[in-house]
Amino acid sequence: MMKLHHKGDRRRRVSWGVMLLGVLALAGPAAAGCTNHTAEENKGAVASATPPAASSANLAPRALATSNTVRREALGCILTTPTAAWGTPGPSGTPPSFEVDCPQNLLRPGEPAPVARRPSGKESWVRVKPWIYYDAAKSSCAYKGEWFCSPQGAFGQCTPQPPAGTVVCTKKDGAFDLQSFVYTDGSGVCHKVAAMTCTTNRRGLCELPEGEVVPCPK
Repeated sequence: MMKLHHKGDRRRRVSWGVMLLGVLALAGPAAAGCTNHTAEENKGAVASATPPAASSANLAPRALATSNTVRREALGCILTTPTAAWGTPGPSGTPPSFEVDCPQNLLRPGEPAPVARRPSGKESWVRVKPWIYYDAAKSSCAYKGEWFCSPQGAFGQCTPQPPAGTVVCTKKDGAFDLQSFVYTDGSGVCHKVAAMTCTTNRRGLCELPEGEVVPCPK
């Protein structure tokens, strides 16, 4: 049996279709505008949250220290040389350090003034202390003479380290019995040390005595 459609129903369906198309046409641009606006806002938010690029000046490496430094410790003064000037770091990867005479500004009340002699033109330099030590390989003592390093604040450099000299000795508990010997100081003057017993410090060293100034052996 064929179903009949009334004209009124067809007109209503057409009217609703036209209205729906109109609503979509109006909503389309508005929705697109809303979407674009949100995207622009998101771009701005991302830009404001992103930190500015670091300046190349801030990333530049720090300049290497070029001056010796002298610090006071409980039992004396220590000079540390900059690797940039010295060239080779110590065994632990740090620049080498040496025990030195304390400069006047680091002396404590009652401590003696440092040895005053210096090589010509190096009057302000710091003296690295000379020591007597036991050389187990030779079953005898040896001494390492003084040498000098530039003061703090000046470009870090040092005079060449002198070669070790031999001292006939007998090692005792906490001391060395030394036979007489002659050594040359850092300014080229010779000193004679009489036979003596020296007491070793916590590192097993004796400070090299000044002795008596004598003509250098020929």
